[in-house]
Amino acid sequence: MDKLKAATDKLNAKTQQQNTTAQPQAAEDEDHPLNLEDHFHGTSCEGKRSATCMDYTEVVDKCMEPLGGYRMKLWGEQIEKKLKTDKTLTPQVRKNLEEDLVGIREAEKNKSEDPTIAGEKKSQRHLMDASEEDQVYVNAEYNKFYKKIYNKCIGADHMGVGHRTEMMQDTETMSGDEAVEAMKKKKAEEAAPFECLKKAGNVRWEVQAEWMEKKMAKINPTGKEKADWDADIAAIRDVPNSGGAMPKSSDPANPMRPMMRLTPEEQNAMMQEFIGRQQEEMDKCQGGSGSSTPKAAPLKKGLVDHTQSPANPNAKPTPEKKNRGARTTYADDGSLSAHLGATKVDAMIEYANCSNYMKGGFAAVHADTLQAKLDKAGTIPAQKRKEWEEDIAAWSAAAAAGKQDPVPPDPNNPYRWYDYLTNDERAQINQKYAKMVNDMNAKCNQDDPLGVKKNNLQTRYGADVGKPKPKPKPSK
Repeated sequence: MDKLKAATDKLNAKTQQQNTTAQPQAAEDEDHPLNLEDHFHGTSCEGKRSATCMDYTEVVDKCMEPLGGYRMKLWGEQIEKKLKTDKTLTPQVRKNLEEDLVGIREAEKNKSEDPTIAGEKKSQRHLMDASEEDQVYVNAEYNKFYKKIYNKCIGADHMGVGHRTEMMQDTETMSGDEAVEAMKKKKAEEAAPFECLKKAGNVRWEVQAEWMEKKMAKINPTGKEKADWDADIAAIRDVPNSGGAMPKSSDPANPMRPMMRLTPEEQNAMMQEFIGRQQEEMDKCQGGSGSSTPKAAPLKKGLVDHTQSPANPNAKPTPEKKNRGARTTYADDGSLSAHLGATKVDAMIEYANCSNYMKGGFAAVHADTLQAKLDKAGTIPAQKRKEWEEDIAAWSAAAAAGKQDPVPPDPNNPYRWYDYLTNDERAQINQKYAKMVNDMNAKCNQDDPLGVKKNNLQTRYGADVGKPKPKPKPSK
């Protein structure tokens, strides 16, 4: 036993010597402490900890205290910066921000998240007075700080296992500036197709200006007449920049003058060119090649005779066989339905071209109404004006593309534009569009391009309806 005791004493002495000569441990990282109790004092169990006296929550609460009022601190800094640097603030907005700052600084002092602004408790007015970028910046900076404090406090060794547990490692955080740049980049990517379609819609004014320039070159006006022509062409080109749906005439007595420079025939030809060029632009927006017309593939020889196939561009028409039966013949040597106009393609095209002017009409009425109300809205927050203009542009792009409904700029809030109009104003839009449809239908039908009335008579009374009856032969 004596030998065993001596060996134990020798081992203990050696261990003590090693501990004495060991290198001093590195200073503990303040943001990653092992034990919170070493940093936060004054808890109920300090100096008397036991299995029945646990002050875990008290220590954690003390550790989390820096979060109290921190969001208000960030808002205060943002508002102070805006008041110092933003020269575009209106007197009313500046007054609001100054009142916001007073309430926010008081809330920060009280370590509260609920400021009292202009006498209103738990006010959120500072969010209405701030831009979207301000809100993104503050949220990102707060989340970054929250992650730091939460990891420090909750990740400590509360259970005495000898190591920390790092928290929120999978939660991505970034600085306020990084978050703002990421938001701008995302918005630019989301808006790219929308801006492309908007550009396609504006081709109409570019084409019209070119036609007017060509016509002016032929007429070769001089003096005031030339100046008026130049002003009208400039008004046409400026439509995409003005934000309106129609050009603004320089002659108040003749507000439609820029639109009256081309004859109806020239306008029809101009619209045909516009449709083709608009389709090219829309194909670019969709990543297309600019042409959607399929080409006929060469046909291979085989057991089947493909020479007469409609898919063969070199196919020869089958010779028409002579009628050998008692079939009734018509003036156009076609079927009864063809004789009555069912296959009169020229008339169908005429009717389609007429009604095509209504494509996108529903969207155009919305765009015009929203633009007119925005023009009269006066002073509104910059963010709200931006969203309003985005919705107008969406309706305008839909109208230019011949669509009835727009692509919402904000997919999470597709009916955002409802907030700009009252129920009565939305009802007026529907009434205005209904009148447009009725007027266009009346115009398209007035000349009866499909011969509907005539064909109904022929179907009921025979193909000779309307022809003068032969005089009766004199009786013998």
